[in-house]
Amino acid sequence: MTTGLPEYVPYCVEETLPDGDATRHRAFRTDLDAGAVQITVVRPDASSAAELATLLDAAIEGCATAYEEEYPSSTAEYRDYGTLAVEDGARVHGLHIAQDYGAMDIDLFAVGRDGDTVTFVQWGRLGDFTNAPVADFQDTATTAVDRLR
Repeated sequence: MTTGLPEYVPYCVEETLPDGDATRHRAFRTDLDAGAVQITVVRPDASSAAELATLLDAAIEGCATAYEEEYPSSTAEYRDYGTLAVEDGARVHGLHIAQDYGAMDIDLFAVGRDGDTVTFVQWGRLGDFTNAPVADFQDTATTAVDRLR
């Protein structure tokens, strides 16, 4: 993993994730249209990690509304895919954005915590909710949180 935030922080959480030595990331890309990023943050204690996880979940929940306000000719839809029973918990979210010029993107997000460590995982590609591999992503998110320690 690389220290700090990635060059392009996923939308929805760019104002929420802290940068610095306690933050690490790794990115994954395919030759086609899919990509993913994992960002892990170590906080001073479990309480501040829980607070960061709550802030990240809230930022993602509000992302569709914020996106439509910033880009009124586009539409965005949020879906909550629930929680995962791993370590101190994780939550999976989905976001579909349709641009007025026809482009569509689907993103899945997960926020999870183990003690003082929070991980954020984002997967995205062209498409809509029918193109979202939710079950596979839930498995990926569970593995990511489980391997924090």
